[in-house]
Amino acid sequence: MPGASLYGVWLASTGLWLSCVRGPGPATSLDKGCPADAPAVSVPAAARDSLPKGVFWSAMKERWAEVAREVPGRFGGVLNESGPVIYLVDTTRRADAIAALVARGVLPVAKGEKARVRQGRWDFAQLYDWYRYLAVHLPSERVSSAIDEGQNRIWYGMVDEQQRVRFERALAPLRLPCFLVTLEVTGPMILE
Repeated sequence: MPGASLYGVWLASTGLWLSCVRGPGPATSLDKGCPADAPAVSVPAAARDSLPKGVFWSAMKERWAEVAREVPGRFGGVLNESGPVIYLVDTTRRADAIAALVARGVLPVAKGEKARVRQGRWDFAQLYDWYRYLAVHLPSERVSSAIDEGQNRIWYGMVDEQQRVRFERALAPLRLPCFLVTLEVTGPMILE
């Protein structure tokens, strides 16, 4: 789409996804005992550099990860809630972040001033890197998954409680940071 902003492309490409995700699931047992201020730890650089690129995502998601590494305030994603809502890890950098997002085509100029900012734990680059890491290190089991910008986490949907328990057990040895993953029993996927 020549001349289209990444925000506009994102809105067009995520409408179906947003209508399908039911919201956050309960925290996993992996989060039990985690302090509320547990750090949002990144994938170690050596592990991140060994992960494949462009396999699990659209070019836009990969671009958002690049933007998150460059934008002041540590950009965590953008939602459309009657206008753009931007996640930032450092909300004090709102003005700098909005200007950088407009300059990079993530937000159109007209939407930048009206954008609301929400506190995030993770920037989008961290979520993207962890999502790729998990895709490589988890057993291949049919689950729904996404970076859930609305909850600023990685989301997995399972068919039933038994699958959720198995999946949570598979996550345990990976020693993931607190509050990274949310699991939800969604029932079977219906494809139209």
